[in-house]
Amino acid sequence: MTSHTYVDFCAGGGGPTPWIERAVNRGLAERGEPGVEFVLTDLHPNPGAWAQAAAQSAHVSFVPDPVDASAVQQELVARYSGKGKSIFRLYNLAFHHFEDPLAKAILKNTVETSDGFA
Repeated sequence: MTSHTYVDFCAGGGGPTPWIERAVNRGLAERGEPGVEFVLTDLHPNPGAWAQAAAQSAHVSFVPDPVDASAVQQELVARYSGKGKSIFRLYNLAFHHFEDPLAKAILKNTVETSDGFA
């Protein structure tokens, strides 16, 4: 768990990711383990809402520019997967927005650029 950076690639208004971050990092802290990072991204970014989430936790950040979950930029992958970390993709309440071809493209890119997803 602590070897991952958790990236929500369809964060919308922030969704449940800030709550998930708090629960995960609270559990890690109780075990004496370091916190893990959560990053909010979306094709249609919502930096205003995300800035509020980031202000409430040192473990939440965001990418203010559009990120296409079906074709994630290699530099973004490299930015969050360095220093012994790998990317774990989150898709909270998102897949109902995608037609089958787009959903397949997103899952294909996920397998190619990430180490896990939920």
